[in-house]
Amino acid sequence: MAVVPLLVLPLSHFILKSNEMVPRKIFGFIIGFIGIIVLIGPTQLILNTGASFEPIARIACIVAALCYGLGSINTRLCPPVSIMAYSTGGLIIGAILLAPIALFVEGIPQWPETTALLGTIYLGLFPTALATILLVSVINSAGPAFMSMVNYQVPLWAIAFGVFFLSEEVPASFIAALVLIMIGLAVSQSKSKQKINL
Repeated sequence: MAVVPLLVLPLSHFILKSNEMVPRKIFGFIIGFIGIIVLIGPTQLILNTGASFEPIARIACIVAALCYGLGSINTRLCPPVSIMAYSTGGLIIGAILLAPIALFVEGIPQWPETTALLGTIYLGLFPTALATILLVSVINSAGPAFMSMVNYQVPLWAIAFGVFFLSEEVPASFIAALVLIMIGLAVSQSKSKQKINL
């Protein structure tokens, strides 16, 4: 996820002509990425477990990040339509594309237990539907480059929730990474217009 901003910045520069790759933005994105490296640890980025599908998995992660970036730019380029309609359409298309694959891999699903059903409903309504509506709204108002910077915060929230809900230990690098990521976000957005007109 942390790779998304590094891909969105050049894509925005070349596809969205009004979203130029100025030194301030580049510097901010780099500071944020350094924060991610501090948090995860440099050795984890090049760690090789020896698993047979690991190279393919790494490539798939980068392709997924590229798709996130292209998706945000596509959202910004979309003609003015209802945010609700655009979000709903995207989720329906995604469901149609994934349903045959899910049926092929997992087979016909059984009726889930109540807990699993409630969990599925929650995941569908809040982290998926509501999050998509918010994502489209932010991209339309602040642009894909700003939206992509949210991905730098994902590991921070993951650690915070791990500490709060699972009693995990706070990594020694957490505060330093938090400071770097917040500085990167502030630098990249300083003196920038929040409204981007194509």
